[in-house]
Amino acid sequence: MIRSTVAKNLWTTSGATLARWTADLGGPDDPPRLRRWLHRVLAAGEEHDVYQVLEAPAAGFAPAAGVPLAAWLDRLWELDGVLDLGHFAWTGTAPVDGRTFRAAARLTWLDAAGTPVEGRVDNLGALRRSLPGVPDDVAVSGYVDCPPLDVDGPRVDVRYPERSRRMMPPGRVVVHVGVRSDIWSPWVSGLQAEPDRDGWQDNRLLANRHTPRLNAFLAAARRATAEAGGRWDVYAEAPFAKLRLVTEAGFDLDAPNPVPGGQGPRRT
Repeated sequence: MIRSTVAKNLWTTSGATLARWTADLGGPDDPPRLRRWLHRVLAAGEEHDVYQVLEAPAAGFAPAAGVPLAAWLDRLWELDGVLDLGHFAWTGTAPVDGRTFRAAARLTWLDAAGTPVEGRVDNLGALRRSLPGVPDDVAVSGYVDCPPLDVDGPRVDVRYPERSRRMMPPGRVVVHVGVRSDIWSPWVSGLQAEPDRDGWQDNRLLANRHTPRLNAFLAAARRATAEAGGRWDVYAEAPFAKLRLVTEAGFDLDAPNPVPGGQGPRRT
């Protein structure tokens, strides 16, 4: 069989979290500490161009606000005594009153000629479905809508604690950062690989272009967590952690192929 020599987009999206990092910030009794942490993390997301929130209907944030998300959340704190530490993203891509949560990142993918293209994306599933090589049945799990990066945390109501949301475990502020696409990974399971190929496929052409910025963002979040007196961990049960593709520091771009040729196509 003659294989195509044109590089292809072998990355996919998933309804499940493939890698996740956690900032355990302790109790909610020091709002200035938590606000400083949030400001640093949001600023790092924008600085490294991996997480810029464009719209967050759960927090009433829209482009028409005319201010960045951090300033908008400051207003909620000043007016209502509410600390939003990631609850603004809990709706995901589900519409709320006709609007959806959107967070953008600068990423690289391949065009039909196999040439790398860089751009800002807020829905990786929609991007993947727009590229060549997607089967007619786009309802399969490899092409679901998702932002480039997930941030999920609680809504802490200081004035009325009983109105707080997503405090898990109860009484603690825990924020998760996760990915649901292997576009960040140096190796991918390759749903669109040629039928006679075994093992995972090389995605380093793309990952080497954008994943160092993700790792820089995670390093900044990890430092902010330590300086806030919290604990930073990687979730060891997530698929990419089990395959040793990620650590507390982010993706290991030098990791060996976790499923080499001859061992069969192992899916995430």
